[in-house]
Amino acid sequence: NADGREVLLVSSGAMGLGRQSLGLTKEHVGDTTNIIDRQACAAAGQNVLMSMYTKMFNSLDLKCSQVLITQGDFLSRQRYTFLTETLDALTSSNVIPIINENDV
Repeated sequence: NADGREVLLVSSGAMGLGRQSLGLTKEHVGDTTNIIDRQACAAAGQNVLMSMYTKMFNSLDLKCSQVLITQGDFLSRQRYTFLTETLDALTSSNVIPIINENDV
């Protein structure tokens, strides 16, 4: 931005939004062994979450992007390098990366 600051947003909440969208209960998706429904909720909710962020940032004349990460992005040197270079490319283009971990 004009101040020379790079902004990255770390986000959460996709699974909760997806749970509401799919009409599932907290108890149903709260079971950590219920991988399939938890992933379905995260997938459905990610779209809702990014739509909200896109609308918000567009109203401020700002661009945003979605960056999904996993623990593996920090365990592999090559993947970590790709991640950091991608974030650098986005911020250099004045795009705010919205980072969400795929932790299901």
